[in-house]
Amino acid sequence: MESLYILYRVTGDVKWRHRGWDIFQAIEREAKTASGYANVDKVDTYHPEQRDVMPRFVPQRICLITLSHIVTAVIFWQKH
Repeated sequence: MESLYILYRVTGDVKWRHRGWDIFQAIEREAKTASGYANVDKVDTYHPEQRDVMPRFVPQRICLITLSHIVTAVIFWQKH
């Protein structure tokens, strides 16, 4: 996830931001549970099976994606 943000900041190409957002939406759709986020099996399928495990890095990634969009929005509004 960090690499997509870095690519966006270095190139200015919004496709990297959109790809990060697509990944965020997929995580929310497929891995979110009532108590956090589950690990998933077979991520190359449409509806992967959730495992009863939450990796430590998931909340950090969700936070990073959210912050990258907030920072981008602030920069945009400061320019306009």
